[in-house]
Amino acid sequence: MDLLHRTASVVVTSSHADGNSTGANLVDQLAETSWKPNPTDPAPWIEIDLPASAAVERIELTPASSSVPQPRLRATRVLVSKAEHGWVQVAMRESIAAQGELVLEPISPTAATRLRLSLTEPRIAELRVLGGIIRHEVLAPAIPETRVQGNPRIDYNGSLFAAWVLGAPYATDDALCRAFVHSPGVGLKDQQPLGELCRKLPDVTVAGAAPNELLAVQRYQLVVPDEISPAETTALVVRGEHGLYPANLALADTRNEGMCPGGPEGDMSVSNFRFEQGVLLLDRTRYFTPGILATGKPGVASASVLRCKLEGRLTCREFITRLGAPTLSLTDDGTISYRLPTTWSWTRTLTVTQRGSIRLTPCFSTGGKGSPPRIVPCAARGVELL
Repeated sequence: MDLLHRTASVVVTSSHADGNSTGANLVDQLAETSWKPNPTDPAPWIEIDLPASAAVERIELTPASSSVPQPRLRATRVLVSKAEHGWVQVAMRESIAAQGELVLEPISPTAATRLRLSLTEPRIAELRVLGGIIRHEVLAPAIPETRVQGNPRIDYNGSLFAAWVLGAPYATDDALCRAFVHSPGVGLKDQQPLGELCRKLPDVTVAGAAPNELLAVQRYQLVVPDEISPAETTALVVRGEHGLYPANLALADTRNEGMCPGGPEGDMSVSNFRFEQGVLLLDRTRYFTPGILATGKPGVASASVLRCKLEGRLTCREFITRLGAPTLSLTDDGTISYRLPTTWSWTRTLTVTQRGSIRLTPCFSTGGKGSPPRIVPCAARGVELL
């Protein structure tokens, strides 16, 4: 069977060149999208993490089509993870299929839960791994969860709240707030009271059973002073056994964090806090603007799920489930109002496996008169969080 699309697999890449060449393109079943590593990546690789040991029989890599001649795709090494020996190289029989796919077949039977492919000159449209696995690990077809090894531990790396997030855990609310106001770029202005810049909001109601290490889910209202327009952020914080941990993603932000680039023309809202399989999930809607005035391109709106887990730090990742063009309307005073679209450009569904991994179905267009829904690329200009 197709081990990637029928199991709770995770695909990790060493890097990617930009938001339109991420590892998610390896497994989206679309020939027109592709993964390309960062040009500065000295040794690109793809790692496959399966939910249980599988008999790997065949690996297929489809090179990206291009009008410019590309170097022949080659796999320099195939490694499997062995508990007692670490990564061990596996001898592979290499061939080129009729459509140009690079086909790798183990010379001797190979069982693995983790595989790593080291590649040269890669630009790959699709990745397939075929083999056998025990029946209860087989699931309905879905796209594997994808990650990037080269990403920083937090998404605020180098920005306003990096030091605050990295400084966790904090023993008390007061320690949490004092660490925030002393973060680079914040600072007290005119001896403002601490409570004006950082204050705890009422606890949120969270459905489901929380893991033992999480004692409470909280929100904090943060203000970055500015003489003209102070910026306000609603931060997600969890109380764990060792103290308070702020998350790397905001729940709401007047700077509309994540816009690429642009100002806060739209809004950001969250809802439906719940625990599933030991991870905290919440729904978020927001707007991205690729710089309307500068590029003439319209913005996009998204509905997404944030997956947050405490693993040394409270790290959240965003998985967009709906994307489309926002509805614009003119108010009586002449200002533009942004609203979520009534019809999305594409949608997909999301489930959480027993080990807490995210599984997404392919992105389907909404369709219309004479145009049934079809699989489309899960990407949009200016949006990199997919």
